[in-house]
Amino acid sequence: MNQKDERKKNSDFISGSVLAVFSILYLYFSGEIRIFKGIGAAPLDARFFPRFLGGTLLLLSAALMIRGLLAIKRKPSDQKSIENNPNENMHKINKIATARVWLTGVLLFGYIAGMKYVGFLISTFLFLVFETYLLSGKKRFRIWFLVIYVAVSVALDLIFVKVLNVMLPKGIVGF
Repeated sequence: MNQKDERKKNSDFISGSVLAVFSILYLYFSGEIRIFKGIGAAPLDARFFPRFLGGTLLLLSAALMIRGLLAIKRKPSDQKSIENNPNENMHKINKIATARVWLTGVLLFGYIAGMKYVGFLISTFLFLVFETYLLSGKKRFRIWFLVIYVAVSVALDLIFVKVLNVMLPKGIVGF
């Protein structure tokens, strides 16, 4: 095994380690965020979101470190069998995956831009429908998913408006 392959194996572990150190520092310094009492009590304070992001980053960096350790411990014979049998369709699969990522970005932009005009409920429902269709395809899309999307949209609206007291766009329809 050459030096380039060895560096590739170690890169996940090293990246995970750097991200873990960063997330631990981020979590530590998020404790220094001052909380303002304001007019009333809020269910989430100013420290919640930074701590949520720091914790999520720490979990993902731990997963990356574990993946790196597993790659380091993998036998060279296992690696050679993977390299000797390349998948002929891998290039095509990568193109499709890249297109789906770009289309997801376009859908997300349309979701945010359309929210002002059609409202949170309708735009969330439409985003969920199109994103599921994009990622799962025509064969796996089920009609009963629509009931779930309506429930998720209404639940999110209730959480934001009633629990978190966040005003959401109502759009031209009014809901």
